[in-house]
Amino acid sequence: MLKILSEQAKLNKRTTNTLAKKGIITTDDLVRFVPRRYKNYSKVVTLKDAIVGKENAIQAHFMRSELDFSKKPGRYTIYLMDEESGTEFKAVWFGNTFVSRFYKVFEGQNVVVCGKLEHSDKFGYQMTAPDHVELSGDFIPKYMTVYPNIKGVSEQNIKTMLYDYLKEVDEPLEDEIYNKLNCIGYQDALYKLHYPKSEEDIINGKKRLLADDLLYFSIMQKKNSAARQEGFKFVNQKKSIEFVNNLPFPLTQGQKNVLNKAFVNAKHGIRNNMLVQGDVGCGKTVVAFTMMVNAVENGYQACLIAPTKILASQHYEEFISKTGEPTAFLHSDLKASERKAILKQIRNGEVKYIIGTHSVFNKDVEFNNLGIIITDEEHKFGVKQKEALKEKAENGVHVIAMSATPIPRSLAGVYFGEDKDICVIDTLPEGRVPVQTAIQIGHTNTFPFLYKQISAGHQAYVVCPAIESTVSGDEEEGSGLKNVEDVLKEYEAYFKPLGIKIGAVHGKMKKEDVAATIEAFSNNEIQILISTTVIEVGVNVPNATVMVIEQAERFGLASLHQLRGRVGRGKDKSYCILISDDKTNERLITMTKTTNGFEIAEADLNLRGSGDLIGTRQSGNDKYIQMIIANHDFYEKIKDIADYCVKNNLGNDLLELYGA
Repeated sequence: MLKILSEQAKLNKRTTNTLAKKGIITTDDLVRFVPRRYKNYSKVVTLKDAIVGKENAIQAHFMRSELDFSKKPGRYTIYLMDEESGTEFKAVWFGNTFVSRFYKVFEGQNVVVCGKLEHSDKFGYQMTAPDHVELSGDFIPKYMTVYPNIKGVSEQNIKTMLYDYLKEVDEPLEDEIYNKLNCIGYQDALYKLHYPKSEEDIINGKKRLLADDLLYFSIMQKKNSAARQEGFKFVNQKKSIEFVNNLPFPLTQGQKNVLNKAFVNAKHGIRNNMLVQGDVGCGKTVVAFTMMVNAVENGYQACLIAPTKILASQHYEEFISKTGEPTAFLHSDLKASERKAILKQIRNGEVKYIIGTHSVFNKDVEFNNLGIIITDEEHKFGVKQKEALKEKAENGVHVIAMSATPIPRSLAGVYFGEDKDICVIDTLPEGRVPVQTAIQIGHTNTFPFLYKQISAGHQAYVVCPAIESTVSGDEEEGSGLKNVEDVLKEYEAYFKPLGIKIGAVHGKMKKEDVAATIEAFSNNEIQILISTTVIEVGVNVPNATVMVIEQAERFGLASLHQLRGRVGRGKDKSYCILISDDKTNERLITMTKTTNGFEIAEADLNLRGSGDLIGTRQSGNDKYIQMIIANHDFYEKIKDIADYCVKNNLGNDLLELYGA
């Protein structure tokens, strides 16, 4: 039976508060606090058969012992003899001299010493602070448990509490589910993990807890995605098809595949919850516009959000030019009167199309009948932000996220969750060439290459990890980072005498100055644009063929891929140069091997973890994902059992056990 530890009279407040900080709040949390590792003392060996550097249970003759207090904190030594070989070795305790009270009485007898055996030319064979010394006749072969350290709560205290509460454990699964798992019982598993008698006990105990973890995760994923089955119906498709047919270019096969899937789902009332992945320039935006038209022709509103005003503005202007439809543009620079008028139009349903930035998340934005939400560059938005927007719509709203590099959390959700489809646009428009990427140390080769490209009429970006040099020199505050100020001077020293114009932009500049500099770059009045990641999304200059990233090892994979996406937008061969002293950096090597955003997201998933699929973290190792990766075949079986649980309303005690 599950109990709150702080309510147990036999436990003091200090102990329960310390345990609570470690997430151990209930009796079930405690009994599931399993050992982090086991020391194998299940087989008694002689010194000859013992393994140096490993834990061993060694039988030997206890010759004598001595206490030495000549140096603090004191030392207790047992001198042992391996009777088979005649080799002597020692067991030594530094400071814990009180053990002499227990072990001195064993002198002259055969004992079993359990601990890690070491060997050196100076000291020979030796064990430092062994775990056990027992008379040979009393020793019972065992696995010794080692628990994660909790400062303020001794391991012995934990073991005492475990002994009390393990007896009260109930089986959380119904018989029919328990039988399908083909695992040992819950209480039996916990006893085997805390008091193992064999390696098989540990394996079987871990398997049962793993099954519970994965079953809980799978049931929760299925419950969270239950709304997927019902979505707003978009039966009419005439205007959407007209929109596609009136485009000045044909759709690629990849675009057609994604649209066909989205159309079919919406027509049959199956809610689209889709991640559209494709490299920069593959045509994701056209897919988004088409689905927006489809929503509106069926009587709904459509909303597209982008992470920057520059990108949102480009979408707004492009959408207007392609459709001519009245469209609201929400952003933070609107005057109060303008914003008030736009919000009224959205609330009354006078305007059907809404494009905006984070401003769309504000509480004063009320939709009339929102049918589809499209998020561009989804990795730039937090989980809570995306959920907040969905809460502004009724159940059934279609959701499409677009990204050249999905965040690991999204990718993990696609792989291991139940609620999201991934659709890849894997064909670039005709004439596009993949960007070639290389790692370079310094500018020896980079500067001449840039000059050659610019002389051919092209342009280049240079991205730095910092805006300006720091005054304090504190590493925590950015010391050692290449900054726009210094890089600008370095590039001007080389390129200005060659008649090449250089501009710089960063987040501390006034918005109008940033816009003016980018416009000058777009018009080729500036040949090299030096910036921070402010140009990561939204800047579209097809004439730019080179992206130089200074101190590339300082950037994450998603940012590196997004920055590379600023070039290769025309028909000319383009290049990405990663400046770094660390040529063995895994992220940089990944960038040189592929331009596929999905593969990059997979690498990102492995490097920085998935984030919490049930919570809101977007990075870090979600323990359930790590379990699934390591036990994929077992998880496939668990998913079937989870289906059965959801359909038959079973497994509720298990969910309660996990606090769901």
